[in-house]
Amino acid sequence: MHVPPGQWWTTSRTGYWKEEYLNAYLDLFAQYQDKIIMLIGAHAHPGEIRAPISSRHPDLELIIMMTPCLAPYSFFQPGYTVIDIKPTKINAEWRFLQLQDYILFRFINFNTIDINKEFNINLASATSVRAFTQTIAED
Repeated sequence: MHVPPGQWWTTSRTGYWKEEYLNAYLDLFAQYQDKIIMLIGAHAHPGEIRAPISSRHPDLELIIMMTPCLAPYSFFQPGYTVIDIKPTKINAEWRFLQLQDYILFRFINFNTIDINKEFNINLASATSVRAFTQTIAED
Protein backbone atom coordinates (compact mmCIF):
# COMPACT_ATOMS: atom_id res chain seq x y z
CA MET A 1 0.00 0.00 0.00
CA HIS A 2 1.31 3.43 -0.76
CA VAL A 3 -0.47 5.52 1.87
CA PRO A 4 -0.66 3.77 5.26
CA PRO A 5 -3.41 4.27 7.81
CA GLY A 6 -2.85 6.65 10.71
CA GLN A 7 -0.93 9.82 11.41
CA TRP A 8 2.71 9.88 10.34
CA TRP A 9 3.87 13.47 10.79
CA THR A 10 4.23 14.83 14.31
CA THR A 11 3.19 18.29 13.12
CA SER A 12 -0.07 17.01 11.63
CA ARG A 13 -3.32 16.85 13.54
CA THR A 14 -5.07 14.65 11.02
CA GLY A 15 -4.36 11.19 9.68
CA TYR A 16 -3.99 10.22 6.05
CA TRP A 17 -7.35 8.43 5.92
CA LYS A 18 -10.87 9.57 6.75
CA GLU A 19 -12.07 8.02 10.00
CA GLU A 20 -14.83 5.94 8.41
CA TYR A 21 -12.35 4.27 6.02
CA LEU A 22 -9.76 3.83 8.75
CA ASN A 23 -12.30 2.11 11.01
CA ALA A 24 -13.49 -0.20 8.22
CA TYR A 25 -9.87 -1.07 7.40
CA LEU A 26 -8.95 -1.76 11.03
CA ASP A 27 -12.06 -3.92 11.40
CA LEU A 28 -10.94 -6.02 8.42
CA PHE A 29 -7.36 -6.18 9.63
CA ALA A 30 -8.43 -7.23 13.14
CA GLN A 31 -10.62 -9.95 11.66
CA TYR A 32 -7.82 -11.39 9.50
CA GLN A 33 -4.69 -10.40 11.43
CA ASP A 34 -3.71 -14.04 11.98
CA LYS A 35 -3.21 -14.29 8.20
CA ILE A 36 -1.42 -10.96 7.66
CA ILE A 37 2.28 -10.66 8.47
CA MET A 38 2.91 -6.95 7.98
CA LEU A 39 1.75 -3.91 6.07
CA ILE A 40 4.27 -2.22 3.83
CA GLY A 41 3.85 1.40 2.82
CA ALA A 42 5.99 4.13 1.32
CA HIS A 43 4.22 7.48 1.46
CA ALA A 44 6.32 9.08 4.22
CA HIS A 45 9.64 8.35 2.35
CA PRO A 46 12.08 7.59 5.22
CA GLY A 47 12.32 4.09 6.65
CA GLU A 48 10.03 3.63 9.67
CA ILE A 49 8.45 0.81 11.62
CA ARG A 50 5.33 1.19 13.74
CA ALA A 51 2.93 -0.99 15.69
CA PRO A 52 -0.05 1.28 16.32
CA ILE A 53 -2.37 0.88 19.27
CA SER A 54 -6.10 0.97 18.58
CA SER A 55 -8.76 1.78 21.18
CA ARG A 56 -11.25 0.17 18.79
CA HIS A 57 -9.22 -3.08 18.67
CA PRO A 58 -7.07 -3.37 21.84
CA ASP A 59 -5.65 -6.75 20.74
CA LEU A 60 -4.51 -5.42 17.36
CA GLU A 61 -1.14 -6.85 16.29
CA LEU A 62 -0.55 -4.60 13.30
CA ILE A 63 3.01 -3.87 12.15
CA ILE A 64 3.54 -1.21 9.49
CA MET A 65 6.89 -0.84 7.75
CA MET A 66 7.44 2.31 5.74
CA THR A 67 10.13 1.65 3.18
CA PRO A 68 12.56 4.36 2.11
CA CYS A 69 12.01 5.89 -1.31
CA LEU A 70 14.33 5.84 -4.28
CA ALA A 71 13.80 9.54 -5.01
CA PRO A 72 15.81 11.99 -2.87
CA TYR A 73 12.62 13.75 -1.75
CA SER A 74 13.19 16.43 0.94
CA PHE A 75 16.89 15.55 1.07
CA PHE A 76 16.26 11.99 2.32
CA GLN A 77 18.91 9.51 1.28
CA PRO A 78 17.48 7.34 -1.52
CA GLY A 79 17.01 3.78 -0.34
CA TYR A 80 15.17 0.51 -0.58
CA THR A 81 14.21 -2.40 1.68
CA VAL A 82 15.12 -6.08 1.43
CA ILE A 83 12.72 -8.28 3.41
CA ASP A 84 13.15 -12.00 4.14
CA ILE A 85 9.95 -13.52 5.55
CA LYS A 86 9.97 -16.89 7.31
CA PRO A 87 7.07 -18.48 9.23
CA THR A 88 8.34 -17.30 12.64
CA LYS A 89 10.75 -14.48 11.84
CA ILE A 90 10.99 -11.49 9.54
CA ASN A 91 14.40 -10.09 8.67
CA ALA A 92 14.67 -6.72 6.99
CA GLU A 93 17.44 -4.41 5.85
CA TRP A 94 17.30 -0.84 4.68
CA ARG A 95 19.96 0.15 2.18
CA PHE A 96 20.59 3.85 1.66
CA LEU A 97 22.62 5.50 -1.08
CA GLN A 98 24.84 8.17 0.43
CA LEU A 99 23.64 10.87 -1.94
CA GLN A 100 26.25 13.46 -0.99
CA ASP A 101 29.07 11.03 -1.87
CA TYR A 102 27.48 10.43 -5.25
CA ILE A 103 26.80 14.10 -6.04
CA LEU A 104 30.24 15.33 -5.02
CA PHE A 105 32.47 12.42 -6.04
CA ARG A 106 30.31 10.19 -8.25
CA PHE A 107 31.08 7.50 -5.68
CA ILE A 108 28.33 4.93 -5.19
CA ASN A 109 28.24 4.11 -1.49
CA PHE A 110 25.39 2.30 0.25
CA ASN A 111 24.90 2.08 4.01
CA THR A 112 23.01 -0.98 5.17
CA ILE A 113 20.96 -1.12 8.36
CA ASP A 114 19.96 -4.57 9.60
CA ILE A 115 16.75 -3.55 11.37
CA ASN A 116 16.50 -6.62 13.61
CA LYS A 117 20.13 -6.47 14.71
CA GLU A 118 20.63 -2.70 15.00
CA PHE A 119 17.38 -2.02 16.85
CA ASN A 120 17.06 -5.39 18.63
CA ILE A 121 13.44 -5.88 17.57
CA ASN A 122 11.41 -8.79 16.28
CA LEU A 123 9.53 -7.61 13.20
CA ALA A 124 7.00 -10.42 13.65
CA SER A 125 5.93 -9.03 17.04
CA ALA A 126 3.95 -5.83 17.54
CA THR A 127 4.87 -6.01 21.24
CA SER A 128 8.58 -5.93 20.35
CA VAL A 129 8.12 -2.96 18.00
CA ARG A 130 6.06 -1.07 20.63
CA ALA A 131 8.71 -1.72 23.31
CA PHE A 132 11.39 -0.32 20.99
CA THR A 133 9.23 2.74 20.23
CA GLN A 134 8.74 3.34 23.96
CA THR A 135 12.49 3.07 24.57
CA ILE A 136 13.18 5.68 21.90
CA ALA A 137 10.50 7.99 23.30
CA GLU A 138 12.14 7.82 26.72
CA ASP A 139 15.68 8.53 25.45
